[in-house]
Amino acid sequence: MHDDNCCNPPRRSFLSAVAGITAATALTAVGGGGAQAATNDPYADPPNPALEKGNMKLDRSRAALVVIDPQIDFMSPKGLAWPVVGESVTEHNVVANLGRLFEAAKAADIVVAISPHYYYHWDHSWKIQGPLEVFQHKVGIFDRKGPYTQDGFSWLRRRFPSGI
Repeated sequence: MHDDNCCNPPRRSFLSAVAGITAATALTAVGGGGAQAATNDPYADPPNPALEKGNMKLDRSRAALVVIDPQIDFMSPKGLAWPVVGESVTEHNVVANLGRLFEAAKAADIVVAISPHYYYHWDHSWKIQGPLEVFQHKVGIFDRKGPYTQDGFSWLRRRFPSGI
């Protein structure tokens, strides 16, 4: 049985988001195919499903892999958030799994959309903040001057001059 108190909430929500993206994309990338009899695929349909299969057909021209917030500050030992999330990122092989998702999307000819996360000055006045948000606001990880400016991108080149 799973112990809901085993992980702190920010880590649990980060892992849930990554797991959800991974599972949804893996299913999309393979076209929602059925079970393969002789595999150990954890996402394969059961031999005798309780529900009958739906009639959804994947239209690859209208499908996309949407990756939310793949920030270097979370996924690189050089990143500001690495001391907070690095163990989890490493344990769950996030960087390599994202690479696999990108490769699968390319092989399936599915669009890849990246949705970066930013904080603006008004976000710092949230009345309720979780521990990870407090940390992010404190160190200014995602701070941007506004949604319509590219000011602030130079920090990436300064922090990682020789690449990531």
